[in-house]
Amino acid sequence: PRSRLDWVNLTVTCLTIGVGICLLLGFFTRVAALAGGLFLISVMASQPPWVAGANTEYFFYQLVEVAALAVLFATAAGRWLGLDFFSYAIWNYLRGEDF
Repeated sequence: PRSRLDWVNLTVTCLTIGVGICLLLGFFTRVAALAGGLFLISVMASQPPWVAGANTEYFFYQLVEVAALAVLFATAAGRWLGLDFFSYAIWNYLRGEDF
């Protein structure tokens, strides 16, 4: 049987790869950006810069990544040049709305 740490390792790996693939393809862009941003914030919270002895080498770099994911979440980036364009069109067609 797998230990709890093995399951956490597998979950983090699948989440990271899944978010990356979805963002590259523009598929479920908002969901992927939200999941990636929340995950990155949880990583940043494990080493806050105001704690003595914390490794702050990557904190501000990760803060820029969180800002970029927030922009992707706030805009309809995948609907212009990604697979979200097709899923959005199919969803509207099934609902009987115009594109």
